[in-house]
Amino acid sequence: MVSIFSQWFVDTIISVLALAGYVTYYNQLLNGDHPYTPIRIDVMIVGVAFGLQLAQWIDPQRMKVYENLQVLVLAFPLLGTDMNRRHLWVRGLALIGFSTLNHDTLTWWQFGLGMSGQVLVIYVMQRYYNTLREHFSWNTLLMLALVTGYWVPRTELDWSTRIGLIITYLIISGVNFWYWKALRIADQRYSKLAHQVNFDPLTNAASFGLFRQNATQAFDHARKHNQSLIVMMLDIDYFKRINDHYGHPVGDAVLIACLHRLESVLKPHGARIYRTGGEEFTVLLPHITLNDAENLAIACRQAMRKAPLSAADQQIDVTISMGMADQRVEDADFDALYARCDADLYRSKARGRDTLTVNGRTLWRHDRLTVSHFFVEYTQSVMTFDDHLPLCAGLAARYWVEKAQAWQRADQWHMAISEALRFLKAASVKTQLRQVALEVSATQFADPRLFPQLCKWLDDTESVDELHLVLTQTPSVALVATNAERFAQHRISFGLHPSANSNWQGCLPFLSELVVDLQQDSTAHQQVIAEAAKKSGVPLCAHRVDSEGLAMQARVLGAVAGSGEYFGAPVLPQVVARTNRDQLNA
Repeated sequence: MVSIFSQWFVDTIISVLALAGYVTYYNQLLNGDHPYTPIRIDVMIVGVAFGLQLAQWIDPQRMKVYENLQVLVLAFPLLGTDMNRRHLWVRGLALIGFSTLNHDTLTWWQFGLGMSGQVLVIYVMQRYYNTLREHFSWNTLLMLALVTGYWVPRTELDWSTRIGLIITYLIISGVNFWYWKALRIADQRYSKLAHQVNFDPLTNAASFGLFRQNATQAFDHARKHNQSLIVMMLDIDYFKRINDHYGHPVGDAVLIACLHRLESVLKPHGARIYRTGGEEFTVLLPHITLNDAENLAIACRQAMRKAPLSAADQQIDVTISMGMADQRVEDADFDALYARCDADLYRSKARGRDTLTVNGRTLWRHDRLTVSHFFVEYTQSVMTFDDHLPLCAGLAARYWVEKAQAWQRADQWHMAISEALRFLKAASVKTQLRQVALEVSATQFADPRLFPQLCKWLDDTESVDELHLVLTQTPSVALVATNAERFAQHRISFGLHPSANSNWQGCLPFLSELVVDLQQDSTAHQQVIAEAAKKSGVPLCAHRVDSEGLAMQARVLGAVAGSGEYFGAPVLPQVVARTNRDQLNA
């Protein structure tokens, strides 16, 4: 009797330890990120069950021990969360199949009774698996029903043996229940910590750390398999202004609302959004063409513009600037690709915001189909400051300052920056301009006092969103590059009227427009500027357009904006309408 009990005790301990190893490996597979995890688990279940079947044939003395363990190996995964209907069929049929193999001595009614019980148990396990996994009593009752239906019909065994096998099964099942529950609790704690590390607590977007990890993997995979990888960066325009005007709680609500709207576009395409900066988001787009990625970016822009964001009982209009770059052979690592994408995002911000730059090419796909959005604004808002000084709100105050110059009847304009800013502020208030422009010389641009002066003016002028500097002379490329980033961060962009025979081509990546003077520049120089604007994607603006002939010349050059006496004429709305028709026909 002692030897029988000792053997039973040893067999039970070995079974518990073996099943613990099985559960541990099952849990590792279940929590892995392999795309075929359910299939791998199915193969493991059937493989282990088949191994135990071989053990029964090889070691007949312990056949019932192996058979008991086999039932647990087949029944336990039916409580898994990784299954769909197909995997349920595979695992359920595996349990029934091996049971049939081991019940070959039963009569048809004994076999039918046992199989009916197993089918019922399988149904209950799938219907109430959450309860069964968490409550020991319910789990034990179900296992009791399963093992009773398995062993009781085995009339070739005496009752003491059958009861002993049932008790052994329940002991092993109980230990397995608590062990698996402990594993799940540990996994839940790990998942919670991983979520805190990998996801932004405010927006629930993936974090920069997870972005770096996934981006490196995506880059290596794309290079290894010669596949495409596109990176898209998105930045909320004038987010600092939103924070300053509405407060940080509203700013946080805008971030969340912006993310939700972007996700509505990107999630159907399987794209995950990463928060990689304060108001900056990044998206990885593998296995997609550049044209499809551009269309996806345009859809994001349209989604942001279609309606104001609802944030803390506020309705706030929000736009985004975007940069996009695709993986190239010469990219040494992901950092090289990321740097190019970041540069494209900067170009979008420097070239007017609310747009997309792809591999250095800025797409000006505005919703209003006109030669210039300035022209449309003219038809909506024209005012008169003096009988001799008509103001065109659509020309972002440049025309007004030109008129002020003519009114002063100076041979040359040497207005101080402070005086020009005073004019701009008055014009912006009277015309409700959101964007204004200021012409500065190369000497003024190099003056270290200019930047703080402009920043203070923008802070004091709440009606203006952006200040546009038009450089009337070509400064050094190094000076433009040095000032570009810090100016852009404070809502200041650059335009340049290139001087003839000067080294101005290097300034193109930092410009939001090129300026051509139709009365001062030679025809050859006008063509050079127009060609450079076309190749670089920088918008072209024509200055000193004083007649309809010069306006036509500006359109031939490809200008998208203009200033001069011509735009003060009352025929401008008709010109705008004609220009719109021309562009639509084109």
